[in-house]
Amino acid sequence: MGICWPAPRFARPRTSILTWQRRVFDYVERNLRDPDLGAQSIAQRFGITPRFVHMIFARAGREAGGFILERRLALAAARLRADMAMPITTIAIDAGFAELSHFCRAFRRRFGVSARIYR
Repeated sequence: MGICWPAPRFARPRTSILTWQRRVFDYVERNLRDPDLGAQSIAQRFGITPRFVHMIFARAGREAGGFILERRLALAAARLRADMAMPITTIAIDAGFAELSHFCRAFRRRFGVSARIYR
């Protein structure tokens, strides 16, 4: 009969990459409006390295910055159609864009038309 030592109380099972993806993607969705949202801020929030954040997105076939940009543009597009009275600048800032010029270029590149025409 062999000796079996109990597992240390401080030992925790390793968190799977899928669990990390779920946590990080949920965090991104909840914080899209933060213009400082990026791999660095996500890493700080979860106490992990920016490299690990990039690995999480890579496992999902995405890049962190590209994913965040795409979600912000989707949020802005929905708001453009839903609230015709709200100024485009307000929608862009509310969607997490720090500069209107960046929003305009990214929106046109993604949708093929300006935000005004899209609306």
